Amino acid sequence: RRQLATMTRVDDSKEGQLARMVIELAAQRTVARAGTPTARYRYLEGVDPNLAVAAISCIALLFADAGRPAGIMSEDDFFDVAGALAGPRLPRIAALAEARDETGLAAELRDIRDQY
Repeated sequence: RRQLATMTRVDDSKEGQLARMVIELAAQRTVARAGTPTARYRYLEGVDPNLAVAAISCIALLFADAGRPAGIMSEDDFFDVAGALAGPRLPRIAALAEARDETGLAAELRDIRDQY
């Protein structure tokens, strides 16, 4: 919260706000430990679990704010959709978060949103 409050805002769009959250949450390393992903979640292999949790959560918020996916009722299924769309992009998202590139990360989130 404190880090977000002091960040210089480059992009005030919803995606820009979520990009700042991904950057700061990933930097804080809030997930203590992650086990080995099951076959269903292989896209998480080789990616910092802190970043994966932050990115997928923010993507889920982006979708939820847009009322998507409307046909999915289960929270697990909802996060599966967000994770499946984010999975192939997690290495790029990680690089953008590490570089603290809010503009690039906001663009990546827009692309993911537009995919769905």
